[in-house]
Amino acid sequence: MRQRVQVFAGIILTLVVGNLALAWCLMHLLTQDGADRLTRLRQQQEDEMVAEMRGRVDVACNLIRYIMKSSGSIEAAQAAAIDACSEIRFGDGNYLWVHQMNPDDPESALMLVHPAEKYRGQDVTGHIDLERVSALYHEGEIVPKTEPRVKSLEPVDVFGEFNRVCLRYGEGTVGYYWPKVKDGVASEAGYRKISFVKYLPEWNWIVGAGAYADAIDLATQERAVELANEHTKLVRLAQAAVFLVSVATVIVVSLLVWRSTKRQIGELRAEVEERKRAEERIALDVQRSATLLALNRMDDAPLQEITDFALEESVRLTGSTIGYLAFVNEDMTVMTMHSWSKTAMRECSIVDKPFVYSVDLTGLWGEAIRQQRPIITNDYAADNPWKKGTPVGHVKLVRHMNVPVFAGGRIVIVAGVGNKTEDYDETDVTQLTLIMEGMWGLIERVRAEEKVRQLNVELERRVQHRTIQLETANKELESFAHTVSHDLRAPLRAVDGFSQALSEEYEGKLDETACDYLRRIRGGAKRMGLLIDDLLRLSRLTRTEMHFGRVNLSDLTKSVVAELREAYPDRSVEFQSAEDALVHADSALMRIALENLLGNAWKFTGNRETARIEFGVLRENGSTTYFIKDNGAGFDMAHKAKLFGVFQRLHDACDFPGTGIGLATVQRIIHRHGGRIWAESSLNG
Repeated sequence: MRQRVQVFAGIILTLVVGNLALAWCLMHLLTQDGADRLTRLRQQQEDEMVAEMRGRVDVACNLIRYIMKSSGSIEAAQAAAIDACSEIRFGDGNYLWVHQMNPDDPESALMLVHPAEKYRGQDVTGHIDLERVSALYHEGEIVPKTEPRVKSLEPVDVFGEFNRVCLRYGEGTVGYYWPKVKDGVASEAGYRKISFVKYLPEWNWIVGAGAYADAIDLATQERAVELANEHTKLVRLAQAAVFLVSVATVIVVSLLVWRSTKRQIGELRAEVEERKRAEERIALDVQRSATLLALNRMDDAPLQEITDFALEESVRLTGSTIGYLAFVNEDMTVMTMHSWSKTAMRECSIVDKPFVYSVDLTGLWGEAIRQQRPIITNDYAADNPWKKGTPVGHVKLVRHMNVPVFAGGRIVIVAGVGNKTEDYDETDVTQLTLIMEGMWGLIERVRAEEKVRQLNVELERRVQHRTIQLETANKELESFAHTVSHDLRAPLRAVDGFSQALSEEYEGKLDETACDYLRRIRGGAKRMGLLIDDLLRLSRLTRTEMHFGRVNLSDLTKSVVAELREAYPDRSVEFQSAEDALVHADSALMRIALENLLGNAWKFTGNRETARIEFGVLRENGSTTYFIKDNGAGFDMAHKAKLFGVFQRLHDACDFPGTGIGLATVQRIIHRHGGRIWAESSLNG
């Protein structure tokens, strides 16, 4: 009861305060509206006054320009213009004037036309407003010049301001305070004044029209009084209306307070129950997190243990009594039952339980696959077109829920629970889905790890097998190298020696043809020896241990070229090299590669009068290319695939001698460093 009285008193107090606040807000809004309306009224009247003055000034300027064109001399034209402008009048208290400005002194003003005779022909430079008045006409009332409202107004050189506006803009409006002249006498009060001026650059004349704005201020003040009276009436009417509404509201609220209190009690009870359910959900979430953590640590457990644990936890966390789990094949047409909960196994009396089910033949529990979504049935006894009955001995079902688990765009598992004491809802769907997804993730991880382990075993077996093959091949290669080095060289030495002896002992007895044959035999034996040496070097490249370090290719290139110049002193070759081409490589192997490449460049430029060889570096898209460029004989790019083959030659041996193994050697060296090598050329280019 006390709470109701407090509520009722609070409502009454709120209504009273609201009434006062509403009245204040209404007054504020009306005051702001009145101020806006007065501002618009003042601006509208000023715009009309300026438009009228602009029209008079434009008439005067057009008249002056007409007289300029019509008169014979400037003096006559100016005199006629002054006389014509002196006759222009408009409005009550409004007037037109013309003064001349000295271009060398923008502050100067010589009055030519003015309603007051005393100003005509006079220099009015320095005429300043506010200096001759002791009071100002301000917003409809006359106030002393010392009043704070107008104290900030400073004297203005009026004609200087006219000149500045005209020189800058050509025309414009100027507002200022000025003594109002009545019956030829300046009053003690200063009045707000508006003038419109326009510049005639032909004669440096400024034509202006002025008008007193006090009429506007007086009209604005009268309108302000009217608006204030209207606003007061509206506020009083609003207060009366608000008071009546407040009384009616108090009556209605008094009748509704007890109903509101009753409803609040019911809402409070519902809130307590909802909070209790929220706490239960939080507890379930904590338990589910613990279950998922435990699942995550079962990576060494067998599949059946993992699935049984996940299923029993799902039954417990959803408040069910039974549960099952089945795997689904790839085309989602067959389910294979994998696990039943312990309670389900005890309550089910079916003797020969089937393990494989066709999805098309299943009833309600197959809908999760067919519809690809969770299926909740909180009244299993009710008629349902999806049901197809249960076999004799099946566990009695009161409620049922099952969910599909997706992986890779298809359903891999269907898990179900049943016989919860309350209805299943989306919270149960979430619990079951998250646990089953966590279980499937663990199963996938275990399977992946097992597959990786098997692949590692297979890879290790293949590596061992390949290692044995390589060791065997290396031994065979070493045996071949030994055979070449010892067994093939002896016959070659014999062929060369006997050929030489035959040539020397039978020099005068053999004709030229026989001597040529002997020379060819010796030349072939020498070439065969060179081929054997190159083959041995090539075979050793694959077996030589590499020692990586910082290698300066620029220095190596210059060293090789210096050796070539020493070996062929009669050759004139222009050589250019990039500086500080640093790489991480085997220094000895890189020297062999450069000796072969630069040796080829030196050899194939032998027919050029001016031979040029260049070593350079290109860096593009994060990769570095080192190149050797020459202007030698070149080759046909159609045969570039043969270039790096053993014994492959694209030129006749008579023109460019060689064994055809050098580039194959270079390619093996570059490949052992993890790089690649290619050639680009044009024939005789």
